[in-house]
Amino acid sequence: MGQESEAFHPESYTEEETKPQKREAIILPFKQKTGEGKEGKKEQGYEGYKTLGGTLNQGEYDDVLKSVEEGRKFNPMWSEHANFMAKVAGITLSPETIAIYGILRDIKPDGEHYSKMPNGDHELLDEALRVVGDKASLDIFIESRKP
Repeated sequence: MGQESEAFHPESYTEEETKPQKREAIILPFKQKTGEGKEGKKEQGYEGYKTLGGTLNQGEYDDVLKSVEEGRKFNPMWSEHANFMAKVAGITLSPETIAIYGILRDIKPDGEHYSKMPNGDHELLDEALRVVGDKASLDIFIESRKP
């Protein structure tokens, strides 16, 4: 144990070389993405939603987004349910995603359900993640349900 490493000889370094050196950071300018909304989130649009496998038609998609924008109320239990499913999967939901899930979970104002919407809670949360364009969370959420 008394042997010293041949690669490192402490006496070969001067005191100046061993002191922490001041470094300067290079700060790159932030480049704005095109197509960003009011809060700086990237808006994917209906085509991006369909690319992720969305099942709503254009009118329903627009209705859901309008309902969120107007602050449409939904059963508060759906928030808890969505957050529980997300926690189990290891993801975090945005307030917008939770609102979309709640709106999709409730019936439309005209008393009908959205067409072609799956009835399962997991699939409804999948759909909400598609509407907001959160592909990373969508992939994790789907993968977490596989046996």
